[in-house]
Amino acid sequence: MSSVKIDSITKSGGRGVSSLYYILRLSDGTSLKLSSEIISQESIHIGQILNETERNKILYLQTVWTVREKALQLLSRRAHSRGEIENKLKLRGFPREIILSVIDNLEVEGYLNDNEFALLFVRSRLLLKPSGRRLMAYELSKRKVAPRIIQEVLDKVYYNLDESQLAYQLLKKRAETYTRFGGKELKDKVFRYLKSRGFNYEHIKEALKMYCAEFPCDNIE
Repeated sequence: MSSVKIDSITKSGGRGVSSLYYILRLSDGTSLKLSSEIISQESIHIGQILNETERNKILYLQTVWTVREKALQLLSRRAHSRGEIENKLKLRGFPREIILSVIDNLEVEGYLNDNEFALLFVRSRLLLKPSGRRLMAYELSKRKVAPRIIQEVLDKVYYNLDESQLAYQLLKKRAETYTRFGGKELKDKVFRYLKSRGFNYEHIKEALKMYCAEFPCDNIE
């Protein structure tokens, strides 16, 4: 590819910084779309001669900038784990090496922190939709949080949390429904429900015992 000259630079895009860009018309009839940051960083100007190496460098820097902007847009909508951001950027067709580099920088800058993300997620979920440790681990795994971080966060949150009591509180909210059942039918329904909420056998058994001490449970063994 031979050298080309920048014939014109035209501002385009919206008012926001991230939406503002410039169209560079080149002497070979092609054009480049660059952000204002890259224009300023590389001191790009009309009449400048670009060889192949310089042109490729500009295109690389522009891709890095675009990936970063997309990542920040995603993070502005809600908190994400590192893995979630990586997957979403991959789906947009960006090169993997650039994605990983951008994500590393976002972590250093504090925009991404999987420990904080997981801790916030678990505490929020316990308030809005309580569940046992097993389901919480599954939900974090779906959100691409590393197993080590899942283990650390759940150990911290569930250390002083009585899962049997938590399961019992869920049963109390459904007491009106369960009063219509008794015996094995009630026991089966309770076990199915609490198992789906991520509680293990021992926690469910203890929760049912507490429930039956307060509400009628005929022929529960």
